[in-house]
Amino acid sequence: MRLLSALFILSALPSALAASTSTKEDVKVYAWPMSESKPQILAEITYDPQSLTASTKKYHQLQSTSSEDLVRVGLYDPKTTDWTGVVTSGSQFESDYAKTIVLHLDHEGRPFHVGFSASVPSEDKKSGEKIIQGFDSLKVVLKPPVQGPQPHLNKPVVLNPDGKVDEKEPEKTFLQKYWWVLALFLVLQVVSATGGGEK
Repeated sequence: MRLLSALFILSALPSALAASTSTKEDVKVYAWPMSESKPQILAEITYDPQSLTASTKKYHQLQSTSSEDLVRVGLYDPKTTDWTGVVTSGSQFESDYAKTIVLHLDHEGRPFHVGFSASVPSEDKKSGEKIIQGFDSLKVVLKPPVQGPQPHLNKPVVLNPDGKVDEKEPEKTFLQKYWWVLALFLVLQVVSATGGGEK
């Protein structure tokens, strides 16, 4: 008995370990100012598409960007030079802005698009001082795929062998259904009335 339970536990151990291991993946998000000839790495992110958690491994402060410059933020493949992403103002990369990168994931858990936003520093209501979150404050949000709305279809039209729609007969009224009961009742009344008068 103990041998069977030990074998069962040992056979279940690999499947439990496989279920507990996470599938962490890495992705590089690039920043590409319009005035530059090539992109530079903005952030290196580790994410888990199953638990939808992410963390920033490295954040590189964007160099030589004026606040009037436009900056592309997105995914870049150096081999194929494919680019996907958004364009934002260079002012959003100032050090006192809190930045957020949104990774949109496909059904396989790979990022296919990047969103970027920055929020201005908040003020402390009591002292009126700005709460500076710092340039190292980079938040990463994962967006899983969302299934779109599905159409609500009516019942299909059923045709008879002639190719026409079978029309239901209209429902009969109470008199149409039970006329025979009323007729039988009247006949019985007439018979009983005439039979009782002869005596």
